[in-house]
Amino acid sequence: FPSHDKAAQSLHQELQSAKKADDKWIKRAKKIVKRYRDDRSSSYDGNKRYNILWSNVQVLMPSLYGKTPKAQVERRWKDKDPVARTAAVIMERALQYEIDNYGDFENSTRNATLDRLLSGRGTVWVRFEAKEIETVGEGREGYEQPIIENLPTAIIPQQGQIQTETTPVDYVYWEDFRCSPARCWDEFGSVS
Repeated sequence: FPSHDKAAQSLHQELQSAKKADDKWIKRAKKIVKRYRDDRSSSYDGNKRYNILWSNVQVLMPSLYGKTPKAQVERRWKDKDPVARTAAVIMERALQYEIDNYGDFENSTRNATLDRLLSGRGTVWVRFEAKEIETVGEGREGYEQPIIENLPTAIIPQQGQIQTETTPVDYVYWEDFRCSPARCWDEFGSVS
């Protein structure tokens, strides 16, 4: 698998250049987070201090993320296509169900908003998860397993029906996310 070695080396080099490009920014962001958390040395000089950074962030947070959004799905062309209208309604309801019934959206978005205010980078990832896959055809009359010669049975794809699917929203801590060095977002390639 020599091509895998080249790909791994290329990815490693890109990750190293991303770390080098972010090094100065990460040091500065760590100082800002430390100041926000009010981590001071134990030597107290007797003067009372007020953490204005914490106060400012608490004022700005609700203006960036005040409440959980309502899902809204609209068709690009407002023609009289009942199939497209029904698909949009189904998508909107599915999105709203995900937002309402799984707490990961709210928590992840609030954490990313705080990261954005402190370090300048707030990141969440949305991923698709298929759960409870029921194998189709097991025990059913007339079902035939496809015959694929010279392949171990573990490699033969299972035909199945997805019973449950979700789209979890994962919070990514600002220091754990890396991008290749670039001048604008369109040139970025995610390395994390």
